[in-house]
Amino acid sequence: MINKKVVLVIPSYEPTEILVELVKELKKKFKRIIVVDDGSKSIYQSIYKLLEEIEDVKILKHSVNLGKGRALKTAFNYYLNEFQSEYLGVVTLDSDGQHKTTDVELLSNELQKNPNRLIMGVRNFKLDYVPMKSKIGNLLTVKIMDFLCGIKTKDTQTGLRALGNEIIKKTLSIEGERFEYETNVLLETKELNIEINDIEIETVYFEGNKGTHFNPIKDSLKIYKIILKFILSGATSAIFDLFVFWLLQKISFGLLFSNLTARGISSIWNFILNKKIVFNSNEGLKTSLFKYYSLVIIMGLCSTGLIKLIVVNLNYGSATMVKIFVELFLFFISFSIQNRIIFKKKVA
Repeated sequence: MINKKVVLVIPSYEPTEILVELVKELKKKFKRIIVVDDGSKSIYQSIYKLLEEIEDVKILKHSVNLGKGRALKTAFNYYLNEFQSEYLGVVTLDSDGQHKTTDVELLSNELQKNPNRLIMGVRNFKLDYVPMKSKIGNLLTVKIMDFLCGIKTKDTQTGLRALGNEIIKKTLSIEGERFEYETNVLLETKELNIEINDIEIETVYFEGNKGTHFNPIKDSLKIYKIILKFILSGATSAIFDLFVFWLLQKISFGLLFSNLTARGISSIWNFILNKKIVFNSNEGLKTSLFKYYSLVIIMGLCSTGLIKLIVVNLNYGSATMVKIFVELFLFFISFSIQNRIIFKKKVA
């Protein structure tokens, strides 16, 4: 039976003949497919010509390579303009044949049951044949997403996803032109009130996944940009904090006064950076200030208590050195609270 409720979206860049076979196989189950040629060189155009001959397969072209995120947005925009009145949503999948037709059907069926949720086709990374870079990359991202952002999914990098019409509209304007776009969508689900459904799929890798255009170093830096900005914001604030703390200790002020004064001065700088640059929050100034300084006070008391416990009660190390390790520990807790609670974005 041909599915006439969901449109398939396949972003592609310099694909092999596998893409043609994949589309032919998918056409047995789905009526409409959108393929995006993301600036592939001329030697690959014969593949797209073969695809153009297949009924109800639409080829959208970028004149230059703009990235997977932009390719998805191009397809989403075309879909909304042409098909949203007839269809419930889309299923996105990669062009390398790693996603099976049966799994695409699984996500399509789940989307029809839950059109207002982001459906994720998640792989099993514990299998022996999964490339090590994929195991490590996914494990790190999953843990970071869960602990720091409160976002729970077993596969943050999967390209097999199903999105209903309303979710497509919400995610179309999210920042990101390349691989980071899909992760940015996950990061925004909390603010956009989008629930995530994980659907386990078959885990397929061809020749160690060497055909992927994902660069684990360059693209991971883009994916973790918000965390890197938070680290830089925290680092500059920590410089103020430690300098003032050290200076006041030299002048022989007490531990409590020195630590809380240093934290108070550095917190002003940190608040500005985090609200405007790191989290780009549109939360009201009074509300975010109240929540932020409530956290500052709590963290300050926790920091002082831990330093005092270690330095005075346990008689271990200098106060400044102990403070460095205590602040590093509290840093990750602070990020999670600021991201989830303090600098939330209001949904328009």
